[in-house]
Amino acid sequence: MIRLRTLSKAHGLAGLRISYAIADPDVLAMMMKVRIHYAVSSLTLAAAEVVLDHPDEVHQHVADVKARREQLAEHFHALGADVLPSATNFIGIRLPSAELAAEVHQQLLAEGVLVARLAHPELANVIRITAVEAALEPGRLAALEQAIKEHA
Repeated sequence: MIRLRTLSKAHGLAGLRISYAIADPDVLAMMMKVRIHYAVSSLTLAAAEVVLDHPDEVHQHVADVKARREQLAEHFHALGADVLPSATNFIGIRLPSAELAAEVHQQLLAEGVLVARLAHPELANVIRITAVEAALEPGRLAALEQAIKEHA
């Protein structure tokens, strides 16, 4: 058995694309024979070492993300939004139609607010909001809030 772990979300290193494997030493030795050398930069390795050496800070980061996610979910629930269940670093808001989601998405992007609209046709009416501090700023997601109020 091989257990793979990423340092993306909880460790805040998504942009560095680094992970690690936990396995029997013989299995790891076999994997080392076929690995791509120099696939990870020395900067990325140094960043990984730092976060792995500071688990308390990682735990605090995870707690902060969870708290922001819950704040966002509660805020949008209070507006009457259909907030999808989440155990991740984002929430999903299901809007009544893909057309409305596309309109809101474009408005937010035009205002410099980075949110995602899911590409799959069955999910095209969902706006994904990452639980970052900026998402909690009053008025930051006004276009989405207005659409929810008008269509709830």
